[in-house]
Amino acid sequence: MTIKPLTQPNLLSALVNFFPTTCTIQSSTESRSPSGQVTLVWANYTGHVSIPCRIAPAKVNEIKQQNQTYTIGDKIVLLRGYYQTITAKMRAVINSINYDILGIEHDGQNIQTRLTVRIAK
Repeated sequence: MTIKPLTQPNLLSALVNFFPTTCTIQSSTESRSPSGQVTLVWANYTGHVSIPCRIAPAKVNEIKQQNQTYTIGDKIVLLRGYYQTITAKMRAVINSINYDILGIEHDGQNIQTRLTVRIAK
């Protein structure tokens, strides 16, 4: 008896409207100025450019301090495909907005990748 996967990878490409935007994963290298200040230089991660994706709100936390109140909103990004080499040290660029990657999840069949992200500051 052959066990078939719950999700067929070739069917994901047919779901064009389900993945309405694209995501580019970037990795960084450190650069030092002559004064010794460290800055990060971001570049597109090979093979991870313009990945079809869907982004949606995950949760919003309101933080109250004595002088101000602000919110932090995390988002979930579902990538069309399995990307096992993405790490939390990378960032996702969606609609020209940079997001820090907080977490990476893969489905049990290694067909899709889901990222938890937050707007980079």
